[in-house]
Amino acid sequence: MITRLINQYSVFLLAAPIVTAILVWLLRGPGSRLKQLTAVGLLSLLVVGYFLVQPGQSNRADGPAATTIIDQTDRPVLVEAYSNY
Repeated sequence: MITRLINQYSVFLLAAPIVTAILVWLLRGPGSRLKQLTAVGLLSLLVVGYFLVQPGQSNRADGPAATTIIDQTDRPVLVEAYSNY
């Protein structure tokens, strides 16, 4: 279970210490408006990135349904195998 969690969220587990270090560096010392805006922008990018890399739902629920669609066409078909995990 823990291996699956680490695999699924590896990008964020690697990025979290880097982002934390950058935020600490930006927000320590005398505060300037530019530092605060940069920190907010960095956090916003992290949140948006999280939602962008989430796997989506497949448009085909099972293999037989995909095979039926492939068999019905006269043109070459590119079959893409993708796993959400």
